[in-house]
Amino acid sequence: MSVSPEECARAVVETVLLLMQSVYSEVKSRHSPDLSVSQFRALAFLKRRPGASLSEQAEHLGISLPSASQMVDKLVVRNLVTRQTSSTDRRCVTLTLTAQGGSVLGMTLQSVEIHLAEMLAMLPDADRATVLEAMQALQPAFAAGRQGKAGMAQSG
Repeated sequence: MSVSPEECARAVVETVLLLMQSVYSEVKSRHSPDLSVSQFRALAFLKRRPGASLSEQAEHLGISLPSASQMVDKLVVRNLVTRQTSSTDRRCVTLTLTAQGGSVLGMTLQSVEIHLAEMLAMLPDADRATVLEAMQALQPAFAAGRQGKAGMAQSG
């Protein structure tokens, strides 16, 4: 059976949107109200990209630079993120998770994984194996896309 890239993309988008809705619902319901979904996403981004700039964080979250700055300020006050200004260019700010930020993110991710495992437990073993295979197949494609974007941003 031949499947077009467009048909595959449509199925991925539909599933990812449902999956993210479930993840966000779990983040909101099981954690204190002082960790918003946007803050969760910000922490997760910094785990993948330690030392990212404030501009990169804003772009990742799809928010303005001032909004990202306000969010980061709150995370800094809570000791979840460190903000470091470049000694050569004060406009350049890099962000890093603190140990406490990593811990909060780790607990949140663990809760999300437990929630998803409960949902996936409803599937037959063969379907779970298919899901795992599909996720493993998708990772290189999306990791390559992310690296390509980072390379383009650095060269531009």
